[in-house]
Amino acid sequence: MESMISQDITSHEVMDDYINPLFADPLRKLGFKLEAVGSLTTKDLGTQTHVLIFEQQGELTDNVLEKIKEICTIDDDSQPHATYRMYFGTLFVFIPAFS
Repeated sequence: MESMISQDITSHEVMDDYINPLFADPLRKLGFKLEAVGSLTTKDLGTQTHVLIFEQQGELTDNVLEKIKEICTIDDDSQPHATYRMYFGTLFVFIPAFS
C-alpha cells in the first residue's frame, strides 16, 4: 500500500490557478464559505486528492443545488472529474489529480 503525504495548499499556486477559479469562487457566489483545504499525495505514484470543506451560508434552492452539482463535478479533460458530498450544511468537494 502506498503511503500518503498530507499538505497545506492554501498558499500554493494550485489554489490560485485551479481551485479558486473553478471551485471556491463559484461556490462562494452561491453562499458557501470555504472553511478548510487540504491535499493528500501518494509518495510514489504522484497522484493527489484535494479536499475542500465549505459551510453553507445561504439558502439551498433547486437552482443552487443544480449549480453545486455543475461546479463540483467538473470534468477536466486532463484529470478525473471531481465529486462532492453535502452533509447537514457542510459541503465536501473531492478533486483527484495526477501530477
